[in-house]
Amino acid sequence: MTELLAAPAAIPAPAGKLIEEFFGRASTGDATISVARMVAPPGWSEPGQRPSFEELTVVLEGSLVVEHREGRFVVAAGQACRARPEEWVRYSSPTGAHYVAICLPAFSPAAARRDDESAELGGSHASVDADADAGAGASASSTPDASSTPDELVPPST
Repeated sequence: MTELLAAPAAIPAPAGKLIEEFFGRASTGDATISVARMVAPPGWSEPGQRPSFEELTVVLEGSLVVEHREGRFVVAAGQACRARPEEWVRYSSPTGAHYVAICLPAFSPAAARRDDESAELGGSHASVDADADAGAGASASSTPDASSTPDELVPPST
């Protein structure tokens, strides 16, 4: 049956980020997919994660910095990125962003498998920060990597 979803479910999030889930566990009880509109304020970042779901992200306004094992790139308005299951990734937005995230299967905090604070502050992913800061590893797409990105779009290392 075709349905109208009149309003998304607001999901509590730290650091001033707004999450509005249209489809997913919190809004419709659907575990197969989640679709959420995100508003990240300038300076926002989240811990790295190695999710068990695939995440497709479409940036509508602003930009996101996406760090991954091979380096980092900037996703600008009108662009998108894909993070495959089990791949380490960290998102931030020095300038702020409005974007849509689609997760298959649906997002859950347990499935996100976020880094603990000790890992983010120099533990298991410290080498990712060092490699990205050195400009190592270019993106497989035509999206600019850190070496071609203005300094104001690249988040500071932790």
